[in-house]
Amino acid sequence: MKFCFVFICQKGELELKSMLLATSLRENIRGDYELVAAVPEPKSKWGEISAVTKKMIKQLDIRIENIRNEVDINYPIGNKVSCFKVKTNADKIIFLDSDIICMKPFLPKEHFNEQFCAKPVDKHWFNEWKHVYELFEIPYPKERFETTIDKKKILPYFNAGLIVVDNNIKFSEEWIKCCKIIDEAKNITDKRPWLDQIALPIVVKKKQLKCKILDNKYNYPIHELVPIKSEIPFFCHYHYRYKIFQEKNVFKYMEYLIKKYPLLKKYAKILPEWRGLFYPYPIIKSKIFIKKILVITYFKIKNILENIYFMFYYNKNKKQLKNAIITGIPRSGTSYLCKLLHSRKNTVVINEPEYIRTIVSRNKKLWRLKSMYNILRKKINSGKVVNNKIKNGKIIEDTAKTDTRTYSIHKVENRDFCLITKNTLAYLFALPQIINEYPEMPIIACIRNPLDTIASWKKNFQHLRYVRFENFPVNINHKNNFSEKQIQEITQIKNENDFEIKRALLWNFLAQIIYENKEKIVVLKYENFVTNTNYEIKKIQEKYPQFEFKLDFYNSEIRSDISVLHKEEREKIIDICKKTAEKFGYNYY
Repeated sequence: MKFCFVFICQKGELELKSMLLATSLRENIRGDYELVAAVPEPKSKWGEISAVTKKMIKQLDIRIENIRNEVDINYPIGNKVSCFKVKTNADKIIFLDSDIICMKPFLPKEHFNEQFCAKPVDKHWFNEWKHVYELFEIPYPKERFETTIDKKKILPYFNAGLIVVDNNIKFSEEWIKCCKIIDEAKNITDKRPWLDQIALPIVVKKKQLKCKILDNKYNYPIHELVPIKSEIPFFCHYHYRYKIFQEKNVFKYMEYLIKKYPLLKKYAKILPEWRGLFYPYPIIKSKIFIKKILVITYFKIKNILENIYFMFYYNKNKKQLKNAIITGIPRSGTSYLCKLLHSRKNTVVINEPEYIRTIVSRNKKLWRLKSMYNILRKKINSGKVVNNKIKNGKIIEDTAKTDTRTYSIHKVENRDFCLITKNTLAYLFALPQIINEYPEMPIIACIRNPLDTIASWKKNFQHLRYVRFENFPVNINHKNNFSEKQIQEITQIKNENDFEIKRALLWNFLAQIIYENKEKIVVLKYENFVTNTNYEIKKIQEKYPQFEFKLDFYNSEIRSDISVLHKEEREKIIDICKKTAEKFGYNYY
């Protein structure tokens, strides 16, 4: 039986990764096989591989096959979907992600003996299978897989890093077709960048392929912080350059490959960020390392002294400065409010100031919040640049569309200007502590009905779509910020497997924080704020008379993405959030 190993070889990092993969395959694969480098076309889109790569391909006796992305040229992962169309007389085609390396001798005919072989996904995340199966009019499967890392029971769902398929069954054609159908389905939102993987079980079902479910040793996820503890796996999936250095077995093996294939060192010039792999050195003995430590220490000390100065001495006359905070539930109009207020004379709004996570994550550092305001004031008064989410002089209204920071000079009429900073989750998670530390600080919190809020999360932001606390701009694990009841609620959210329930629990948790502190802040409901802007902003002035905004704002229209929520999901949200939502006047009958 003959096997064809195919992988993407594309200008940039994938050139080097594919050649590391190819050398490892040449070292370890046994039996009858060939190597094929799938080079994407057109060159105007994907670029041309370097002369070094062409030499490596010749040295390793790799055949080049040009492929085209038939899913969507703006979806780079779609390149792999065409790899099973390469011309070969092999019995089976084995596709591997380029960031995989073969670690030890491997005889494919002993392991890949079914029509389709792949391992399940590492973690559970996709929750819209009902729509997918209805889309293809395929019965909902009774079979269940177990994810390879978090050990959750899921519907058939494969990792697309290593796939083995019988040749001459038009697998790519069906895969491309399924990807396109899912991509065009408006009621399926969680599809990119994993569109290829979502389509895989559908292809297998439609082709009625006999499957062999592989385990981790065929596609070992060291990129998921899973160290190799005992037996060396056949294939390691590292994803990122720095993961190679974290896993000593992979690093040592790559060192061996580089010594045996010295042409690989040429990539140090093409990809200087990879230089450490080709020319490793004992870091502790490096003069550069020592110099870096000294520089870092100097700036840390300087930062501490600077913070102390701005905390105690900048505002010598102890005048009450016009500082304020905007917070609220993400996707509830906070950035829109920032844009409006920033347009007022002698008012500066900083959308998500830098270093805010370290300031609010611990009670002991909350004194630095005052220091941060004073530093920003000094920079603005001195005409220095300040980092802000701003475009053409205006605060970015929708960070789902544009979320970039730029350094800008903010002009003010006098030193007594109004300075507002905004952050949703960072400020909200520490809201009671901020109120306690700065009782005179004006705080505005925005809220929006749970259906529209969660629909926007699902459509726009992955850390909210999947409720990934590790990607939140605040240390969710720091217990100083939370009561025992809140810690239990956070644990419940973390342990929940259903993302639809998970999102609803998060909205409920955040809304409760706002409700419990509503008497000490100004709460703006998104629906009222955008349709009756001047009336709602007047509430801010009534509670905080030091702010005088000219009330000539134009009203806007309520935006809604509720169509991305299917009926059962809406029912889950209403069931979980109803009581809390009613406290804010959102009624669901």
